[in-house]
Amino acid sequence: MAWNTLTSFAQEQSLSVLLTLLEHASDVDVERILNLVEHIAGDNPIARQQIPAIRRLWHERHPGAQLIRRFLRECNPQVRRALIRNVVLNNSYGPAAQVRTRLMETEGFRPPFTMLISPTMRCNLHCTGCYAANYTRKDDLPGEVFDRLLGEGKELGIYLITVLGGEPFVYHGLLDLCEKHPNMAFMVFTNGSLLTESTVERIARLGNVAPMISVEGFREETDARRGPGAFDRLSEAMQRLHQAGVFFGFSAMVTRHNVETVCSDAFNDWLLEQGAFIGWHFLYMPVGHNPNPALMPTPQQRAWMRVHGAARIRATRPLFVIDFWNDAPYVGGCIAGAKDYFHINSRGDVEPCIFTHFATHNIHQTSLREALDSPFFRAIRARQPFNPNLLLPCQLIDNPHVFREIAAQYHPYPTHPGAETLLTELAPALDAYAACVQQVLAPAWEQDFVAKGFQAPQQTWLEPATA
Repeated sequence: MAWNTLTSFAQEQSLSVLLTLLEHASDVDVERILNLVEHIAGDNPIARQQIPAIRRLWHERHPGAQLIRRFLRECNPQVRRALIRNVVLNNSYGPAAQVRTRLMETEGFRPPFTMLISPTMRCNLHCTGCYAANYTRKDDLPGEVFDRLLGEGKELGIYLITVLGGEPFVYHGLLDLCEKHPNMAFMVFTNGSLLTESTVERIARLGNVAPMISVEGFREETDARRGPGAFDRLSEAMQRLHQAGVFFGFSAMVTRHNVETVCSDAFNDWLLEQGAFIGWHFLYMPVGHNPNPALMPTPQQRAWMRVHGAARIRATRPLFVIDFWNDAPYVGGCIAGAKDYFHINSRGDVEPCIFTHFATHNIHQTSLREALDSPFFRAIRARQPFNPNLLLPCQLIDNPHVFREIAAQYHPYPTHPGAETLLTELAPALDAYAACVQQVLAPAWEQDFVAKGFQAPQQTWLEPATA
């Protein structure tokens, strides 16, 4: 016990020095910062892999190193301190990671890296094809339940919260909850229209909120879906965030109609000019209101994105873009079912994934721990990865037979009207898509991964399919 107390004290002292360095960090301090993070992380296996990789990028003057410089120079001190403490130390390498590891070793249950919550499905916009206008404030997740989830998350070692919607900033008390939990980091996906000067000022003071602005491309693509003026409003929001020194990013829903724009040099250079640090490429998924498989990027476009998309952007610009599908090999395939993430909707349904609108548990009747260790979630984790080709990670569009089999065994209920069409009416189209994407991406997997001796992250889920 005395040794553990001494170790904790040493980590706290190292953290204090680290945060002091960050107040006026320069290029010279980066090596010392990495050394301190390495020291605080101790024998964390992820840290042993990632920190040396970051150090190599720094010495090689990779665009990733330029991104670190941008973070040190462009973010205000409160933001730098909060992100380093909450994301890097609390959630990734520090006490939270130790909690998750201990639970895996002692109980065979490893909590995920992040928790996704949609506290409201309301929105102030009326985008084409969106169903948010059908919801009212009475459909929101009660604030006391949201607060309880954050507390239960920390008990499980989850300090990174992803907030979605609807439009999260219409949810009453969102920033109050972020302020109440200063040791957690909140990544908030937003249309940007409610990021007024006063809201941005408060986000800058809090430091632990990172907005992700939804954008479909330039004005033509964005306004076509979100309405006239949407692009100008989100551009103004980005400029306010940048001027205030807030760490923020973007989220692009990629369809077969905007894939080239989203991956273009012009668009990503524009994002850099606005001050974005990171970004997400999400393929359109045929879920929600009036799902349309014809909007999905074609298998050929997915193959094209591997060359011209996120990986190329990361390699050429100080902008960290993640492709939720093409980057799947680097996280061992699908991360749903609480392997590394899960989703709670505004009604409290605990879903495996933001796109998988089915559940067996509701947070109003169960604890977070029980929901994450449910037979339904265990069955999903036991089958991951769903395909030996990790470029085909998804159980819904790449391996649709998998989710049908799991659903047939565990009978999850649909969490919104029409969700079951994924298993019925859309099944033939999804089977045809899966067969085509398998054919198109098989050569890429063999040539770029298997032939080069690629080793996926070691499997950590050793659970049986049933509890």
